Parts: sequence; structure tokens; C-alpha cells
Amino acid sequence: LPLGIAALVLSALWVPRLPTYARSIDKLSVVVTLVGMTSAVIAIQQGPGLGWPWWTFVLLIGGIGLIVWFVRLQATASKRGTEPLVPLPLFKNRNYSLGAFSISTMGFAVASQMLPIMMWFQTGRGLTSAEAGLMMVPMAVAAGLGSPLVGPLADRIKPRLLSVFGFGSVIAALLWIAGIMYTDAALFWFIGASALLGVGNAFVWAPNSVTAMRTVDLRYMGAASGVYNTTRQVGAVVGAAAVGAAMQVGSASLGLHQGMAISLVLPAAVMVAGLIAVACFENTLTPKG
Repeated sequence: LPLGIAALVLSALWVPRLPTYARSIDKLSVVVTLVGMTSAVIAIQQGPGLGWPWWTFVLLIGGIGLIVWFVRLQATASKRGTEPLVPLPLFKNRNYSLGAFSISTMGFAVASQMLPIMMWFQTGRGLTSAEAGLMMVPMAVAAGLGSPLVGPLADRIKPRLLSVFGFGSVIAALLWIAGIMYTDAALFWFIGASALLGVGNAFVWAPNSVTAMRTVDLRYMGAASGVYNTTRQVGAVVGAAAVGAAMQVGSASLGLHQGMAISLVLPAAVMVAGLIAVACFENTLTPKG
């Protein structure tokens, strides 16, 4: 709460006012995307644990159908006399499209990775919640120290280099942790994996957002920022639901240690798609001199 209040105050004082272009909100699009995403997430989250009853398939198919309709609504917004929530011309910008997609994979991993890790710590290894939390301190320290250093580099080094290193580090850390969990190795090994996870985080967030937003048309800047963050949040919601389902299936069929480890491979696999995306970033830096 103190940090949130400070952010609001400092934003009001320092963030400049930019021209606004949107004049209305398409209420139909709001309802369609809300119902569609909610239906799909409930189906993914509840299906495995309940044995996939018929209504989960109805929710999943219906949710996907509503998401497709939402895209159609964005394409026809001007004909309907309203403003699109997601201006589709945004996605003609290659780096923006790649950045939005890749950050959704990062959201998937960040929101889901702690579920099997904390379950393994507390149920599998008998740690208290406080002890389990302390095991993640190396990640927090590495990310906290690295982020201020990486941010300025995003304006001087080719976008794909920083992002590829960041995504690759997160993937390696998740697979390392999965190996520790699968073999029930000594907790000492987790310290290095946790630190590597923090390094990866430091090299993902700033370079990815700067690259995605750098060449966006000013008319779409507000919508672009909103869509970018929404893709991250959608990835997070889907990630938590999918990994939660994987944990249920894995622990039931393989046992706790192996089940939690295998479920952690899922966010690593999704991050591979993000790695491929950022490897295709175009260099948008202005040459010096």
C-alpha cells in the first residue's frame, strides 16, 4: 500500500500529460471479452480436477468463440460508431506484436511458477511458509540489483540481445529448478537457480517493454500500453490455471515431487515461444554519430 500510494503521487507529479484520442468505450466489447476469458479460464482450471464434464467443454468452446467475436468487434468498431478497445493497426508494428506476445509468455511463467515451487517446499520438503519465502530471496536480490543496470542498456544495445539472454535465463532457471524438484536434491542447489531466475527477470521486463513501445504511433500509445499490460495479465491468468491443472494431474499420476517438477516444465515450454519471438525483434535503435 505505501508503494502504491507513492506511485500514484509521483505519477501525478512527474508523468506528463499526452494528447488523448479515444472518445468512447465499446461496452459490448468489454462484456464479450470479460465473459469469454472467464469462461475459458474456468474450463482450463476446473476441467482436469473434475474429469472434464460436458459443461467444461461448453465453457471452453464458448469462451474461444467469444474471444474470436471480440476480435471481430474490434475490426468493425468504427462502422458501429464506437472506439475499439484494441486498435488492430497496432499489430502491424512488428516489434509491438512480438513484444506483446512475448510478455504474455513471461506473464504465464511468473504467475504460475510459484505454485509448484511453494507446494514442493512446504508439502514436499516440510518448510514453513516463511522459510519457503526466504528461498526466493536470491531471485529478488538479483532482479533488484540487475533491473536498474539493464534498463539503460535497452537504449544502447540491440533489442534482441538483451531479451534473448533474459528469456533464455528464465527458461534455464525453470528447468534447473524442475530438475532439483524431480530428484529431490539438496536445497543448496536452489540458491543458484533462484538467483538465475532473478537475472532472467531483470533482462526481460525493461528491454521487452521498451522495444515493444518505442515505435508505436503516438495516436495509439495509450491503447498500446493498455493492450501490452493486458496481454501480460491474460498470460498470467491462463498460466495459473494451466499449471494448476498440470499440478493436479502430475501429482496424482507421478507423486508430489515428480508431479510438481513436471508441471514446472510447462511455463518453461511456453517461455520458449517467447524466446523465439524476441529473437525476431528488429533493431529500432538510432545509430549514434
